[in-house]
Amino acid sequence: MKKTKIIVSGAAGFVGRNMIPFLLGAGYKPIALVKNETEQKSIEKFGVATIVSDLSKAGSWQQQIQCDVLIHLASEISSKNEINFKKNNVVATKNKTLIQKQKKNKKI
Repeated sequence: MKKTKIIVSGAAGFVGRNMIPFLLGAGYKPIALVKNETEQKSIEKFGVATIVSDLSKAGSWQQQIQCDVLIHLASEISSKNEINFKKNNVVATKNKTLIQKQKKNKKI
């Protein structure tokens, strides 16, 4: 296994479900970042560690995101609710970016 620690947000989405096996095949051991237990169950077949959290809210996930690379794939594309769309796309992205910057992580 390669030692680079990679976290994939949106790991249960269309792109994430393809990114996880790609990274595994390349010798990495990624960590999946998902928003609920349903999403967690959908990626259990890959056998990777997961962090379950609402990224738009402060919480324990901020302490858990210590990585070399964050692959940010989480987004909401089909929301008809403008508040949820902003929360899941703008606020969550901003939170993840700020945490990466504070922890001086290498890449987003």
